[in-house]
Amino acid sequence: MDFVNSSDLSEDDKELWQIVMQMASEDDVQALLDSIEGDPDHLRVLTENMKLKMKAIDSQDEDLVKDILKQEKEDIDSSEL
Repeated sequence: MDFVNSSDLSEDDKELWQIVMQMASEDDVQALLDSIEGDPDHLRVLTENMKLKMKAIDSQDEDLVKDILKQEKEDIDSSEL
């Protein structure tokens, strides 16, 4: 959790990650650590993605969900070498 607390995320975003980390398994936490290692900006990107997903769920906006999933697929496809 130190990587979140030492980040430049807002206090609200840090609190959100505390909740997520409490619910996550050790393997999930390790996967997160591995994914942001070497790229601290990745934590900000994951945070914004998570907040957008929460907004889509809260609003029950199916188009927003589709847009999020489409963007994630494009991001994954563009990161594969």
